[in-house]
Amino acid sequence: MSSERDGVARAFDQVGEYEWGRMTADVTSRVSLELHCRWLKRHQVRGRVLEIGAGAGRFTIELVRAGCRIVVADISAVQLELNRQHVADADALDGVEGWEQADICDLPSRWRDGFDAVVAYGGLLSYVFDDASVAARALLRRTRRRRHLRRLGDVARRKRSDQHRLDP
Repeated sequence: MSSERDGVARAFDQVGEYEWGRMTADVTSRVSLELHCRWLKRHQVRGRVLEIGAGAGRFTIELVRAGCRIVVADISAVQLELNRQHVADADALDGVEGWEQADICDLPSRWRDGFDAVVAYGGLLSYVFDDASVAARALLRRTRRRRHLRRLGDVARRKRSDQHRLDP
């Protein structure tokens, strides 16, 4: 792990429980949470899912409720522990295969072609600085159906207009 990403890990270790509460802290955050959850439903994320940069578990729980089997990964050991606690509190442990500390630019080779989808919410690629293209390619190699990730560019282009709509 690079020293930059060590710094990212330490930062998310330090924010601790704040990461769980920030998605419900105010109206704007709650709207963002709702839009993210609707995106998951709209794109029918199913099957075995790698949730990278999972944080404290807000979307892990949503993915389990949607019937997914999740491998939870985050660069922060503290966020992984919080994720485990929140998933347990939500009675969603049965949908999680495991929790692993992982650097998005150095994912385990055993994960290659091992997932039906990858969920990477939270601006994760911005945390890897100049290695964003390395990280994106690493994520593509983890999915069985690489064509589904092409939608990501379309979603990013529509993001501004989607923020103003709440249609299901």
